[in-house]
Amino acid sequence: MKLESLAVFAGVSPERLSLLAAKCEEKTFSANQLVFRRGDRCDGLWAVSAGGVLLRTEIPGQAIDRLIDLGPGEVFGEAEVLDDSLRQLTARALGATTLVRIPEEPLRELLRDHSAVDTHLRMLGVRRRSARVRAMLAPNSRREPRIWVDRDVWITIGQRGENHRVRLVDLSGGGACISRAPADWTPTAELSFSLGTMENPGLLQVRGAVRWRRESTVGIAFVEASPTLRRRIELVLRELVPSK
Repeated sequence: MKLESLAVFAGVSPERLSLLAAKCEEKTFSANQLVFRRGDRCDGLWAVSAGGVLLRTEIPGQAIDRLIDLGPGEVFGEAEVLDDSLRQLTARALGATTLVRIPEEPLRELLRDHSAVDTHLRMLGVRRRSARVRAMLAPNSRREPRIWVDRDVWITIGQRGENHRVRLVDLSGGGACISRAPADWTPTAELSFSLGTMENPGLLQVRGAVRWRRESTVGIAFVEASPTLRRRIELVLRELVPSK
């Protein structure tokens, strides 16, 4: 990826961009792989070369807000570079993705010499903050918000009694997202399993079907959608994500 192709660097000389490019790092990511997490130290500005990136909130025990989707040619992480702050959102790859990381220090040198680049990033940050506010104020179209869990749990599969240690990514009254799922959990597969911890393995018994699979991560839709199930899930969430 050539830095000249990024709108943020319009007007910067090829020679200066060549010096900056020599300090950049290209990295590849698989579907849903973490780029950085909320609270991480800022490691520079990121640019999407191929694929895509999703920026969202991932706070244990709270609803997930999908805020920004980015594609090739777009940059992200600008707010923390400008404010010298910790990461405010979590970034994950949307499918197979190639990114370029522009390190913080050489970028700051460029910002000091090229005010137009600084202004571009600040205006980009303003537009994105406005979009985040609109997204948070908009009515939620999901009847059951997904709650971020992100912890290891044990599942026992139906009559087979097989035990697997998996990662419960999120949970709602309508379904769950699970990574490190068994290999035979493929789309349309019908499931019956219990979910819990080592100390309490039978926290939740559900039936459902696999709606999608990306590598080892699956999305499961529960068959039952009732007030009783929602109450059970509320209790499970209190157990898995204790309030601080």
